[in-house]
Amino acid sequence: MKDSKVIWTVFMIVNGIIFFWLWNKGIPAFVAAKDITYLSFLIVILYATSVASLIRDIISTSTPFKEKFETQFYVANQLTALGLLGTVIGLMYGTDSLANVELNVDDPSTILGALTSLFTAISTALVTTIVGLMCSILLKTQIVVLNKVHKNEIK
Repeated sequence: MKDSKVIWTVFMIVNGIIFFWLWNKGIPAFVAAKDITYLSFLIVILYATSVASLIRDIISTSTPFKEKFETQFYVANQLTALGLLGTVIGLMYGTDSLANVELNVDDPSTILGALTSLFTAISTALVTTIVGLMCSILLKTQIVVLNKVHKNEIK
């Protein structure tokens, strides 16, 4: 159990450095500006909750090993699914915004407005996919490392 706590601590320090770097680069503000569905924030909240649950499971010795990380692995899979849901919603929003606009080829402002709403929807689709995949990869990596530690494959 001591090995898992050390590896967990190193992994969390690396995560903290990555998130601090992303924060300094303005990524959260960028995501907030681009994600019209706000699914990215739900994904990040679910990720943080799962990490807290992992910490609880590492500290707790009452939970059997086979049941320790099942919930977190399920959540990690759902983070990817939520990212893809954001993709579909963003693309639906984009096609709907184009379908409801009367384009006048003689007026460039209508074309610009239609393209702006289309690219806003596409950016939502891409941002939610990226956030969902990143959080899922980080959570699954943590689970795999902790599983290997508990199986004594990493010492």
